[in-house]
Parts: sequence; structure tokens; C-alpha cells
Amino acid sequence: MTTAVETHPSTLTAPALTGLQHIGLTVRDIVASEAWYTNVLGLVRAFVEPHATGEGYAVVMTHPSTGLFVGLDHHPDADREMFSPLRTGLDHVALGLASREAIDEWIAHLDTLGVDHEAVFESAEPAPHALVVFRDPDGIPIELFWYGGETAGQPHLPLRAGSRPRTSTELPHCQLDQQPEDSRHVDAILAEASRWPSVLAGPSAISVEGARALMLDAGTAAGPKEAFMVGQEFCHVHAQGDFSLHAALPLPLAAAAEHSGWAEPHFLAHTGQAPATIVMLYAPRDRAEQDVVLGLVRASYEYALNQQPAV
Repeated sequence: MTTAVETHPSTLTAPALTGLQHIGLTVRDIVASEAWYTNVLGLVRAFVEPHATGEGYAVVMTHPSTGLFVGLDHHPDADREMFSPLRTGLDHVALGLASREAIDEWIAHLDTLGVDHEAVFESAEPAPHALVVFRDPDGIPIELFWYGGETAGQPHLPLRAGSRPRTSTELPHCQLDQQPEDSRHVDAILAEASRWPSVLAGPSAISVEGARALMLDAGTAAGPKEAFMVGQEFCHVHAQGDFSLHAALPLPLAAAAEHSGWAEPHFLAHTGQAPATIVMLYAPRDRAEQDVVLGLVRASYEYALNQQPAV
């Protein structure tokens, strides 16, 4: 049942947020917890960070194909008790899924690993949604959640076919599989983009050797700094057999591209060293995918010009 709660609008406007940056979880056995989050959720260690107090540390983990960023915190003086949602503070952690079918895939995965889980909950109110809950070694509930309603203001993109490709968890950030046979699709994208007004094509100033970049000419007024990777460079295609791209997209479109399977955050976005607007666009494998990626590159161009993307 959904209950309406009366709200009292404030006369103040809160500053802008870009979304949830990370979540930190205090754990009893950090070695066991890191192994569990790796085996069950597919997270990988990004780095280890000492606590600012000088006591304890966090193992910071990430999921390479999403913006998910989790810190497992070790406190020397922690009480070592199991988690309880009845204490003030965290109740559960919810992770988003792209489809209802993904819940069934996750249940099969959990069953294979012998991870206990609750029955699937489904409802049509206030919009179609479904979820399944299981618990980590400390008893913290992990909720896998699919929401079938349209997200207000989020651009619509078709779903990319198949699973996401594997990508590197270190620099350079590259795509490791699902590559096309040759560069014809990215060549066509670069050829089209190089004809747009104020666009220059040339070597990337920030990517691997041989990477080809798109940038605005020096005389063109540019958009926000988050619309560029370096200088006036807003997009580049990788080299050395990797035909993925990096591009800057406005946050709503970056989120939509990630949700639809076309993109993932740049590796450095996980560590705060790159803005969340910088994403990897997976290498297009056919003409249909080429058209979608071209549309995203066009949106990156319009973002660089401080225009409203048409995608």
C-alpha cells in the first residue's frame, strides 16, 4: 500500500546533486567481506584508503561496468555484532537492475553460489517493480531492484543487445572483448563528426597512442568544463585493437546510456579523479549500434557547445 505524506515546501533551493557517490559499510571481517562482495556481486578492489581519524581503513570496491562504488570499512574498536535494521542508521542497500528478467538471472546466480535469498516480491503499484533480498556475511540486506516505470526526465535509448563487455579495472581504461572485426564503424562515426561545425579531428591529448579525438576549435565558445576530458577534447576513439570510445555526456544522458547498456563510467570516475559525465561508449559491432553510438557522440558535441542534446 502506498501512503501519501503531506510535504511542506521550503523557500530555500538546495544545491545540485549528481547522485549517490558511494556507500560505506562497517564490516566485522574485512577479508571475508571483500571475498564475498567479489564472488557474489562481482566487485573488484579499487584501492585501500586509511580512515581520516588515523584508525582503521576502508577497502574501496567498484563494479567496472557501473557507477557502483562501495567502501568496506574496518574499525578496530567496532562491536563486531551482526547488523540489525532495527538500530538507527542503515536499513538496507538496494542495487538497480535493467529488467525483470535480470532478477531471475540473479536468483540462478545466487542459487549456484549457495547464497540464501528471500522470495521475489512483485507489485504493480505505484509502478511495476520487483525485488529480491539476500544478506552479506554481516547480515546487511542487499536488495536487487527492478523498476518498470519511466524515469522522469531521463532520455530514452534502446537496450544494447547481449551482456556488457569486460573492461579493464586499471588505466588505460579499455574494452577487453566484444570488439568488431575492424574499425569501419568507428571510422564512419569519426568521418561524420569531423564534418560538424567547429569540430577538429586529430590525435588525442589524453588517451593511448594512436587514439583519435574530436575537439572544438580554439575559437568556439565552449560549454562547462565537465563537457571535456582535456582542453577542447570531448570524445576520442581508442586504438591498438580497441574500438571503444570515451565521451562526455550530460548527466541524465550518461545515466540513460549506462542503464541501457551502451556505456559505463570512466574508470577514474570511481575514484573521483574524473567527473561522472565522462563515460566509455562500448565499441559498435554493427550498423545499428553505430547509429546509436553516433547519436551519443552527437550529444557529446552538443554538450561541448553548451546546447541541449537532441537524444
